[in-house]
Formats: sequence, structure tokens, C-alpha cells
Amino acid sequence: MSPLDAAHLLLATVGSRNVKDSATIVGRPGGLVSSAGKWAPSFVNIPELIGLPADHSFADALEALIAAASNGSLQRAAEELEQAQVDLVRDAAPALNIEVSLYGPVPRGAILIEEIVTDNEGQQHRYRDHWDRHFYGERSVVKKSGNLAWIDIARPAEMDSDLKTVSTFTHRTIATIGALLAGDTPPNTAA
Repeated sequence: MSPLDAAHLLLATVGSRNVKDSATIVGRPGGLVSSAGKWAPSFVNIPELIGLPADHSFADALEALIAAASNGSLQRAAEELEQAQVDLVRDAAPALNIEVSLYGPVPRGAILIEEIVTDNEGQQHRYRDHWDRHFYGERSVVKKSGNLAWIDIARPAEMDSDLKTVSTFTHRTIATIGALLAGDTPPNTAA
């Protein structure tokens, strides 16, 4: 399995409230495209993510994170930030925090990468301006003009409910999948 296959499987799993519709998030026309352009976090170096083009998709970014986890560059980035050895799966509060969220019923995504520090009282905080967040939405596949040109129109099946959903996973899931793809046995996360 490749990092792209793993990214698609993960998106299909968390991206829909109806199992029968789970693959539609992966193949949705227009894709979920970054509204922020290129990744350029100044506080952490994840080459696979930084190398993405400005019009990259949510699946591209997730693939890049999984590839970084499988080839060790995500681990190296976390250890450079921490200035110590870190276990992205089992450590309770590593300095590198990654949160990936999918919103529904109209698909949207967000990826947050931040540096977390713990103060003398044990409270965790985002370190100064050490964070970067990209939001992902559908790019219009129909040529439009004016101030509504980039609006994503919900499909009828997505409008049948006012129930909003959010599915979120973190660097732990990404690191575990990366370890599996690399052929490593991820640490037992059971307590």
C-alpha cells in the first residue's frame, strides 16, 4: 500500500456519515483544495508537505504527512522541535501537534500543525506564532464569475440534514499508519 492509498482509505473512512457514500469524498469533482496555498511553516521542516504546490488537495496533504511518517522525516521534524527523542504515537504531549479534521455534510477539511509547550504549572499552550493551518474546500468545476465564483454548492443529499459532523485525528494516527507502511510494528497503544 502506498501513502496515497492510505490517505484515500483514511479519507473514505472518516469523510462520510454513510458508509455507502464513503468513497465519494475521495473522488469528489473539484477536490478539497487548499485555500491558503503552499505550506510554509517556519518552525518545523516537513519536506513532503512544504514541497506541495499551491493548489494541492486535502488528499495530497494527507498523503504527504503519511509519506513523511513512513520515511522518517516526520519523526526527525518532531525530534528537532523537541530537541530530544520523541514517540509520536505514545508520548502524551509531544511538542509537534498535528490535527486533521474533516467537516460535513458538505465536505471541508483543515490541517493544523503547531508547536505545543508546557509551562511550569503543567498547562499546555501553543508556542507564540508557531502554528500553521490550512483549510480545504471544493474548488468550483463550473466557470463562474463575480464574488460567488468559489462557492461550493451543497448536493441535495448533503442538505437533507442539519446535523454537522467533525471527524478529527492527530499525528498519532498518521505516525501509526506511517509505521505500518514502513513495515515497522507500531507501538502497542493499549494501556
